[in-house]
Amino acid sequence: MVNMVKRKVYLTKSDLKRIVAESIAKFVGNDENIDDVIDLSKIDINILRREYRDLRYEPVMQCYGNPMYEPGTIDEEFGREYPADDIIKTLVEKYNLNPLMVRKREAYNNVAIYVVVADKGMNDELIQDDMEKVGYFLGSKTRRTIDNMNFWILHFEPTSRMQADVTDWVKEVYVLLFHWTPYYKIDSIMASGLKPSSENSNFSYPNRVYLIKGNANDKEIYSIGQTLCIHNDDDRNDGRYTLVSVDTRKLDDSVRIYYDPNMDMGLYTETKIPKDAIKKVADITFRKSFKSV
Repeated sequence: MVNMVKRKVYLTKSDLKRIVAESIAKFVGNDENIDDVIDLSKIDINILRREYRDLRYEPVMQCYGNPMYEPGTIDEEFGREYPADDIIKTLVEKYNLNPLMVRKREAYNNVAIYVVVADKGMNDELIQDDMEKVGYFLGSKTRRTIDNMNFWILHFEPTSRMQADVTDWVKEVYVLLFHWTPYYKIDSIMASGLKPSSENSNFSYPNRVYLIKGNANDKEIYSIGQTLCIHNDDDRNDGRYTLVSVDTRKLDDSVRIYYDPNMDMGLYTETKIPKDAIKKVADITFRKSFKSV
């Protein structure tokens, strides 16, 4: 049960360092973690030199029935019929990529796919377009330089239409869910509800409302809020955040809930949460930087 109504969370200096080292990396997708999935420094330099090319000039064989080969089409069923391994195989075959340049990672609640392409021409846009056709969106992109060659590491995640709807389970297990918001937004939220948005500077997510599972403990909730504050570059951010609860009993059937692939305690919805389901829990002032910790 969350005790944040007391507005006190006791953390040692060691706790704060752990929050920085672990929570930030896991929750917001710190670029350093990408190297754990695809470390370009460990790939043979001759392979990287071969992959350093403009994919627009790669001969592409036509393959009927596969949406990745169809211009401007999105197959709503592709993600359900083809697992991540088949999506990766198609990418490798279509662009004659070395298999080392494409990886999948088992995220907290689903699969993420990482693709490395040369920072040339429209490579990143080509891959993004293909992945959107099969139900994956670009979550983040990171540039790496090896031997004066620039590469993009593209991080893709499945859209909600490819994920299991866990709304009924969530409502059965949790009476309350939680959500952090900057203090400067709380008046609007209490007046109009929680509206889906995409404002994380580390990811390029579709519009969503992110929620915290009701069984999260105080330190987990605190660390998520602290992480959000650090990565909030809005001029209005003075470190003050408000934790609100969401009463699942007051959510109608239009609010569908899914697992957050990037956070074990996370959920999300792409539908507005009405104000009647929201209550303020606590106001907390976070640190805006951990440089002195």
